[in-house]
Amino acid sequence: MPALPLLPGVGLAAPPVYSSPAVLRVLPGPHDACFSDAARTAFFDAHYIVSPRADRQGFRLGGTPVLPLGGILSEAAPFGGVQVPPDGQPILLMADRQPTGGYPLIGVVISADLTLAGQLAPGDAVRFWPVTLAEAHRAALMQERALRMLVRSVRKPYP
Repeated sequence: MPALPLLPGVGLAAPPVYSSPAVLRVLPGPHDACFSDAARTAFFDAHYIVSPRADRQGFRLGGTPVLPLGGILSEAAPFGGVQVPPDGQPILLMADRQPTGGYPLIGVVISADLTLAGQLAPGDAVRFWPVTLAEAHRAALMQERALRMLVRSVRKPYP
């Protein structure tokens, strides 16, 4: 993914221009063994549409089904987790998600992309991009650096 452009004279990253489909960077899920290689490839190749059934708990996505090989016992459900129920249509877990869930997680959206995920609305297109933990850390550091620069620029008096 390309770096964000800088605002002239400020040195801050310009607000991103979101593409369609929106691209959310994802770490591999803790239940990788519940998905075949073909299912993981299909998940990352597919474009999904946010369903009208989206709410603060989660965004149901419509598109290429990603069928899990099996289920899991209930466990913690992370913000940004992408659960896959038996019908294969992913659910992106949002701020008011349930504390635990019983569907396997194919991935977890990185923290730096959760604000983008939160701006999705019914009818929006989204796809997922696999990243490594090191890439997720770099994205979080870049986001933190941009926020610190923003705070410093707001505290400076205007000429």
